[in-house]
Amino acid sequence: MYFKDPSKIFRIHDGGLAIYGGVIGGLLGGCITAKINKQKVTSVLDIAALGFLIGQSIGRWGNFVNQEAFGIQTNLPWGMVSENTGNVPVHPCFFYESMWCLLGFVLLHFFSRKLRHYDGQVFLLYLLWYGVERFFVEGLRTDSLLLPRIPLRVSQVLSGILVIVSVILLFAFRNRTVLSGSGSPHIVALNSIVDDVPKDMVEEQPEEKEPSSANDMGKPNKTDEKQEEDSAAHQ
Repeated sequence: MYFKDPSKIFRIHDGGLAIYGGVIGGLLGGCITAKINKQKVTSVLDIAALGFLIGQSIGRWGNFVNQEAFGIQTNLPWGMVSENTGNVPVHPCFFYESMWCLLGFVLLHFFSRKLRHYDGQVFLLYLLWYGVERFFVEGLRTDSLLLPRIPLRVSQVLSGILVIVSVILLFAFRNRTVLSGSGSPHIVALNSIVDDVPKDMVEEQPEEKEPSSANDMGKPNKTDEKQEEDSAAHQ
């Protein structure tokens, strides 16, 4: 499709946008920016994970506004009804993901401040947390892309890969204890601000000279003695 008409790549108003593409693009841009600014990529990914969760939680309500991303029919009391579903109650998949991401943000925010053992751990937990939710919620949806000859959706396969990879890496790094700063990913931003302050703006405090011995503490200063002699001579 794009080979015949490459201009369709830029027609974002016609749809075709997906969260995985946005996450991957954001990660690539963030990693490149971190490299340019000489920041540790894994620490930046930990911060990005929290941002992704709160952003996805808010962004999913766009599906509610557009009356899309709904699931199969349900008899549950929170079933969503709209004209696009033929006034039949269906699973509000957007709501499930929104609440899941919000809960993940709260949990990982606490984890990043108290329990994080190494840079990149929060990001791996984000991949695991989001992958598990997306795998099951995608199974409820009726408007997602199905794979040929397999009763799975494309997003389910991608979610399964995320879960498997994140579990393997979390297990492989379980004994790692390498942290930047104080252990909180928020320290990265603070370090960046401090590094940007010019050195000539930092005033050096003069060092106070301490007496070389306890006996010197009671001896008068030679300069003071000279001033006293000059004053007596003038008198």
